[in-house]
Amino acid sequence: MKIGIVSLSPKPNAMSDSYALLQQFLDKLPGEHELNHFKISDMGLPIWSGEVLMEMFNPEAEEHPNKDAFHKLIDDITSNDLVLISSPIHNYGVSIFGKIFVDAMVIAGKSFAYTSEGPSGLIKTGTKFIIFGSSGGDFTGPLAAYDMNVPYLKGTLSFIGLEFLDSFYLPNTASTRLGEASRTAAMEKVADYALNFSL
Repeated sequence: MKIGIVSLSPKPNAMSDSYALLQQFLDKLPGEHELNHFKISDMGLPIWSGEVLMEMFNPEAEEHPNKDAFHKLIDDITSNDLVLISSPIHNYGVSIFGKIFVDAMVIAGKSFAYTSEGPSGLIKTGTKFIIFGSSGGDFTGPLAAYDMNVPYLKGTLSFIGLEFLDSFYLPNTASTRLGEASRTAAMEKVADYALNFSL
């Protein structure tokens, strides 16, 4: 199986709690697989500034380096059978690199198109994805509505044509009282899922 590994944390992967969940999945997944890594903070993708927008949508521009970079990322990501995304919750949503990733993936004319029936996804590769999230507090129960991390990624990537499979969440990473128990429970859940996983 060809697996894309997308890290949206600004931290090195070895220090990222969301990436630790993703790594647990890989460690427990049976078989040998081709792994393709995408550390978004290290890829130099641009933020959508006015300059980037002008270049992206200027048909008279001789070169489109940002558009080319976005299109390459879309092709590289969607060439995988499965995409694993580690995404910590930052201020109730995705990190800045999560936003950069989504902005690079959701491109009119490449990953979606405007039609007479409304916008429609163009990705037809059958690529599936799983999200691994984490947070210092606990955004379950009464605070679940404040978790806009998984809903945002699930909604935008599903819109362009990727297939959402599942998500896993490690809460309380900043808690000395609850952190270890939360980590153990999340790791066990991911391990059980990975051991029985198949596409």
